[in-house]
Amino acid sequence: MAHEVDWHSVFFLVEFLFKGKDDIHGIDVPPDLANPALPGCPYLRGNIVMCGVAFFPGPTGNPQIGDDISEILGAFATQTAQIAQLSSTPTSPLPSPLPTATPVSITPAAPNTQLIPSTRTPNVVADQLSFRQGGTSIYLQKPIKHGNQHDYSVRAMEGQTLILSVSSPNNDIYLDVKGIQDGKQLIWGTTQTTYWSGTLPKTQDYLITLTTQNPDTYYFLSVEIPANIHFQPGAYSATIDGFIDVDTSFHPDVMTRIRYLANAFAGQTMNVTLSSPDLSDLSLGIVGQQDGQVYIRYQVKNSGGEVHLPSSQGYYLDVYSTGGKSTAFELEVVIK
Repeated sequence: MAHEVDWHSVFFLVEFLFKGKDDIHGIDVPPDLANPALPGCPYLRGNIVMCGVAFFPGPTGNPQIGDDISEILGAFATQTAQIAQLSSTPTSPLPSPLPTATPVSITPAAPNTQLIPSTRTPNVVADQLSFRQGGTSIYLQKPIKHGNQHDYSVRAMEGQTLILSVSSPNNDIYLDVKGIQDGKQLIWGTTQTTYWSGTLPKTQDYLITLTTQNPDTYYFLSVEIPANIHFQPGAYSATIDGFIDVDTSFHPDVMTRIRYLANAFAGQTMNVTLSSPDLSDLSLGIVGQQDGQVYIRYQVKNSGGEVHLPSSQGYYLDVYSTGGKSTAFELEVVIK
């Protein structure tokens, strides 16, 4: 600009554009637009916050506002387009089916035990989530109030699937997820997402943030990372030794499960057999990753079966503890 920007006019414009919205999240203001007189912080969060300072000014009547608005609108339009592009990206890309193939290797969820600083919000510590022995899911239930955010961190590998679900009495607690190391945003809190599933782009820690406008509520959070089953060319069967450690604080309302993910082609046949010294306490379920179709219902107690696969996609193999007992098990998977 040829003249000094009237920042109070700019902030008034932002307030006008977003009037009636209680919370403006996810608008990044480039550092070169920041007022040098204010603390540097290009991340915008809150009602109307830029550079860490909230503004609620009235009209200034400054004749320079027209020039200022023209330049600032361009910057905000660019940021809004980037946000819209991220929000429209499919969350569950179709996995590449693997050949009818070989000895199996399992990619489990990595257990974590430490607390790490959140790189998103200064002075906030994220609880780093830890999986139980052999586990692929974590359940949490906690109270939360308006103005608070709960931050969790989970370590995962490139190519793994992250499944998140948060529920509350009024369904008004929302997910926000991004990579801690690369800073890539996977879910914006402004999209008011309560369920998300997607393939992770990088091996790193992922920051899960929960927010709400409810003055006083609670939530149930489920974090799940299925163990990938990889077949090598030439083989068609694999045997997996597993262990299910039941979370008794939620059983039987929420049954503990161990979830595996295997890719297969349409027209192939999958035969799965579950065995265990405590088989009467376990049951198997098979669900399509993309179509959501239930091929074997765990609710009807069973130890496996044969499925003729209609689609090239990933298939979830779920071992449930219906009896609430922690035990070892063996899962044989044959795909021809």
